[in-house]
Amino acid sequence: MEILIRRVLSLCLLICYVRSQTLFKLQDQRTVKNLLNLNVVENVRSLIECSAICRVTSNQMEGDCAAYRYDAVNKTCHLHTDATDDTAALSVPVYTNKYGVYGEWSGWGPCTVTCDGGTEEASRICDPLGSDGCTGHNKKYRHCTAVPCPGVWLSWNAWSHCSVTCGGGIRNRDRDCDMSYHEIPRYPDCQGISSIEEHCHNFSCSPVARTCAEWKSRGLKDYTIAEIDPDGPGEDTLPSQHIHCKDGVTYVYHDKPDVEVKGHENPLSYRVEPDYQLVIEQLVALISMSGSCSQYVRWDCHGSTIDGGNTTGWLKRDKTKADYFPGGEPGTNGCYCMRIRNCASPGAKCNCDSNDNVWRSDVGEIINKDDLPLYAFLAGDTETYLLSCTLEHCSAANAEQ
Repeated sequence: MEILIRRVLSLCLLICYVRSQTLFKLQDQRTVKNLLNLNVVENVRSLIECSAICRVTSNQMEGDCAAYRYDAVNKTCHLHTDATDDTAALSVPVYTNKYGVYGEWSGWGPCTVTCDGGTEEASRICDPLGSDGCTGHNKKYRHCTAVPCPGVWLSWNAWSHCSVTCGGGIRNRDRDCDMSYHEIPRYPDCQGISSIEEHCHNFSCSPVARTCAEWKSRGLKDYTIAEIDPDGPGEDTLPSQHIHCKDGVTYVYHDKPDVEVKGHENPLSYRVEPDYQLVIEQLVALISMSGSCSQYVRWDCHGSTIDGGNTTGWLKRDKTKADYFPGGEPGTNGCYCMRIRNCASPGAKCNCDSNDNVWRSDVGEIINKDDLPLYAFLAGDTETYLLSCTLEHCSAANAEQ
């Protein structure tokens, strides 16, 4: 009997010795209360350490290690004796080496949106103690940012015209708020400003520019009516004129942009003289200073001929009849279609020379500066048909550009 007791005691001492050595290795010589019973182990850094302690003290290598629970608040590992105990309420199940063990949850990450409700995420890392990995989720989510989103700004509108042509003014532009973007009317207005302004045309008004190109070189940006003085200042010069300027180009308009002609059968019997609303000498001076100048003319015909200018034609600046139709080569008495060899009838010089009951057009530009501006347009052979003559504008692209 004595021999048997000694053997049991020796076995017990051996088991306790092995467990004690393992425990101190895990705990890095931390304080262990009640070492024989191991009810509470303090200074436990993680659930992983508690799981290891549980396996060593309970001699369990597989299956759930239910003997201990980890108290993350107090950093202790408890012998689980009562499910209603306070320590059990704070505990997390401990797993053996068959499954991995999760570490603590990370903090919450950033919200996925800045307004109108999104989600944020927290995660935890699995320590794969066993081949089956960790059980449970490694991520969790919660709602965030319930603040309603504001409206959305549309693109800025174009700048307004400057308040003055020269001498310093103000221009502005605005933008609209799209309240329908989120499709819910409860959202607030757009955040930020809806309009901005800036100074413009901060250049002197004197001396008066001779051309629109000169105004542009000073800083004129807008399409506007500006004062020009093509022949320059002086007592013996003509008064300045107001004219349309756009991007350094001078536009000269007249009072006959569209003319309807009918009932003039005799050749050249209809006559129209455009009023350019400028002193002709100033207009001639402007054309002379220009690097290029053009005037657009369109003649729509129906059973009416041009006949090399003998029936329908135009007068140049010097009041002589031109030997070409606008768009044609000077000296040919032809139209633009003859120039490109594409007239409606073979051998014709103009489309209108087909002289049929089909509406046709001859269109072109006068580009010879010595012929500009068109002084008068002449028409005939119109019988009772309705014709249209469009004399549009002359634009001068000035030599300063």
